[in-house]
Amino acid sequence: MPFETALPNLHPALLHFPLALGVVALGFDLAALLLPRRRWLAPSGLVLSLLWAAGTVATYLSGEEALESLGELRGAAAATAWNHADAAFLALAACLVAAAL
Repeated sequence: MPFETALPNLHPALLHFPLALGVVALGFDLAALLLPRRRWLAPSGLVLSLLWAAGTVATYLSGEEALESLGELRGAAAATAWNHADAAFLALAACLVAAAL
């Protein structure tokens, strides 16, 4: 299948979208605090936060799938991959907490 060879896993493609959404959502939330008369900012920030959380979950799951597709890793490669996975889980948890707030 040509699709499989063109983009073997979605993780790198998905990674930057939630990062940008998080920054934009934070900007909207900050603007809503500084400009309370602009009532549309708070709901917009909420929607962006929910999209941020959903994108982060999708990125985390695609990373897990990418890790599984590598097969059995050994030595430094395994340690690096699992350190990355642990950091990704902490980032996911932090994102979900921040989005909930």
